[in-house]
Amino acid sequence: MANMNPSEARAWLAGQDPPLDRVAEVERARALLAGGAARVAALLKPSLGEDLEEALVAEALAHSDADLILMLRDQAASKLARKLAGKAIYSLRSKGVAVEEAPRSGSGVSLALTPDPLPSFASTIDGSGAQILYVGGWSRDHGGAYCIVGIVSDIDGLTHVTLLPAMTRTRQRAIIEDLTRTFAGFVVEVPEAFAAGRVRWGLDAMRALGRGIDGDVADADALVREFEPVDSFELALDADDEAKLPALLGASEQLFTERAFQTWLVPSDVQFNALDARLHGVMHAGEAVTSERFQELFADRLSAFLDEWIVAAERVRLAARLEVMAWMLVLTERHETALMCVAVAHALRDEARRPSAIPFVRRALARFYDPEKLAEKAMAHDRSHGEAIDPIEPGAIV
Repeated sequence: MANMNPSEARAWLAGQDPPLDRVAEVERARALLAGGAARVAALLKPSLGEDLEEALVAEALAHSDADLILMLRDQAASKLARKLAGKAIYSLRSKGVAVEEAPRSGSGVSLALTPDPLPSFASTIDGSGAQILYVGGWSRDHGGAYCIVGIVSDIDGLTHVTLLPAMTRTRQRAIIEDLTRTFAGFVVEVPEAFAAGRVRWGLDAMRALGRGIDGDVADADALVREFEPVDSFELALDADDEAKLPALLGASEQLFTERAFQTWLVPSDVQFNALDARLHGVMHAGEAVTSERFQELFADRLSAFLDEWIVAAERVRLAARLEVMAWMLVLTERHETALMCVAVAHALRDEARRPSAIPFVRRALARFYDPEKLAEKAMAHDRSHGEAIDPIEPGAIV
């Protein structure tokens, strides 16, 4: 490695630009320091250079970050970093900082140790279709209680996985609390069969796609193989629930007021550009002489875009996401919101229904484009002089 100077590595962590061949590695180290969702994602990537691991120990000690120090003591590739982390733990304790850790393998754990598996948790699904799973369990081979942390995508299958052995409930809770402070959705305790089943499904999907990833794949596979794969979840509805679905579908645009859905159905830059081109065509449409007609044309373009965007495969994928989200909302006692998710999922699975006719889907673009305000802009433009129209900035006209 070109540079193995921990002092310089600390400068990189503080914001100084690293060499180009170390940028990705330094970004991961910064994420570990940041905590929250960034730390969870960084946990699941390839190891760091020795200089960065040693710099992380120093920074974690400076910030009294006991959780990160314990993580580095147990998982750092550098022997010196592990030794420094051990000293840092002693230093924190000498200052009165509470540091809770599980018994380490090889430290005389009793063979009569009573199994006490950790609970399992799941995050909500984000706009890309990714979900973070925390599979809690217990295994003597893994130092007692352990936690598998995996990220499962409904497009790519399992994208990251790591096994955290010899875990305590306090450390697991600290990781999850960090995540909930920075994550767009929420995290809820779930049955082990669900969390492990999602990771199992992700493993199978990843392999079916011919993909491979770094991480503790073999260990995770061995620990979740006994569970049934979970790719979706269907709620059992009674007659009263079924009767509410039509009205809830009509109000489904309200789902975007929920923090967990704010990253859903956001077009890519390429899609925004394609839609802008269509809307600019309306701005120059000769027959559009009234504000009402402009609004009709804009609404038609937006609907056509939605119907082309949300194609068959995407409809099924979105429906499955919503069904999982519905179940998670039930776990948090949000029954009406859960039923709204079910209503949209049913509508998406109805091939005869256009996506643009579903209020939830329509609202996806209405967050960025408002036909009435677009019409006002068009009417204010003096088309008779052929003046250029300013580009439409997504999100600026709402």
